Amino acid sequence: MDDNILITGASGFIATYLNLQRPKGLKIFLSSQKNALTNANISKINLRDRLQVENFLVQNNISTIIHCAGDANVDSVEGNVLNGIESNLLSTINLVNLSNKHGIDFVFISSNAVFDGSGAPYNENSIPNPINKYGLIKLACEQIIKETLHNYCIVRPILTYGWNIYSTRVNPVVFVLNQLSENRSIKMVNDIYENPVYVKQVVEMIWQVVLNKHSGIFHIAGGTILNRYELALRVAEVFKLNKNLIYECESIEFAQLAPRPKNTSLSTHKIETILKIEPLEISEGLMLMREELPKR
Repeated sequence: MDDNILITGASGFIATYLNLQRPKGLKIFLSSQKNALTNANISKINLRDRLQVENFLVQNNISTIIHCAGDANVDSVEGNVLNGIESNLLSTINLVNLSNKHGIDFVFISSNAVFDGSGAPYNENSIPNPINKYGLIKLACEQIIKETLHNYCIVRPILTYGWNIYSTRVNPVVFVLNQLSENRSIKMVNDIYENPVYVKQVVEMIWQVVLNKHSGIFHIAGGTILNRYELALRVAEVFKLNKNLIYECESIEFAQLAPRPKNTSLSTHKIETILKIEPLEISEGLMLMREELPKR
């Protein structure tokens, strides 16, 4: 293989694992505005600076971009829309235009936030209807990609869990583990539903998309649809922690800037038939996490 691949947002959760699970024979370039990674070759590229980005792409003969960068904190974007647009939309516009100009394959990491939660489970042909600003911005990115590029793939992963590495944002499973391990009680909502997916399976699917040059939209999700309270109970069960510390509540009890859709669970039919990957049930993914625990 002579593919040179750029992974943007290299300090993020999925991007970190994409780098760790890189297939042999690929030359990987990493870009990030943060200094969150250690022992890694990271270029600090300002993705909003078109000239700087173009010079990097040409000098390194980049053939594929996996675009993970952007503020993914839903409440942060809701509270600071300008920053959400700059970090997500403007960087995507630059990368898309340059990919079009130089014939670069483009893989965009989008979100289940493009759906309103009223028609789950959503498949790749479902019509998006975001109810918060983050979802609106991600959908705008998708539309620009579709209108500009031929060689693109839009990947929509749902709630992704696994061990955090370096300073990536703590995901709900790790949050539950941290709290229960310290005998702290937690409240988990019982009215927000997803089918969480193990991060190592997410990147396995993304690398399949990249290597096989799949195009179009792919939904990436796990095999179990459940609410956050039920998820916490499964975590306690698999890791043998005290489930009596977990209390259920409704999402209205939490003060949040951005509205949340109630059920954005995703259909896994396409990834099963085209990528030939069977999504892990939640207990299977948590067991894999538990097996990794002694190595940490």
